[in-house]
Amino acid sequence: MMRFEFALPSLAWGVSIGVLIACHRFYNTQNAIASIKLGAVFGFVSGASVWGYNFYAFTMSQHVIRQQSYARQEAALKARFIEDYFKQRYGMEHLEKEQFNMALNDLESKWSKLEQELTESEEANN
Repeated sequence: MMRFEFALPSLAWGVSIGVLIACHRFYNTQNAIASIKLGAVFGFVSGASVWGYNFYAFTMSQHVIRQQSYARQEAALKARFIEDYFKQRYGMEHLEKEQFNMALNDLESKWSKLEQELTESEEANN
């Protein structure tokens, strides 16, 4: 729990709120035990909520980074597979990267047009 960079600020926030509430309670009631208990409860609740919010934000950012990494890996694998396919299928052993990228972009544009036509025809049928 303490390995995250937001753990210490969350702890400091909880302690400061707890001390503030405890001092306020002590000033109003002059009861030290009750004010310490109330300060501890409010400090824990506020620190835990700050830690939870920051943990959620951290988890979401890590999820986005992981998704982007998977997408890059998948795109690189797809490009390598298509390049190998072109080389083996059509005997294009000396295919340059620019030529391959142009052919790949052309293939992807044709594929997206075909997918768009398919979805439009499915929507028309429904």
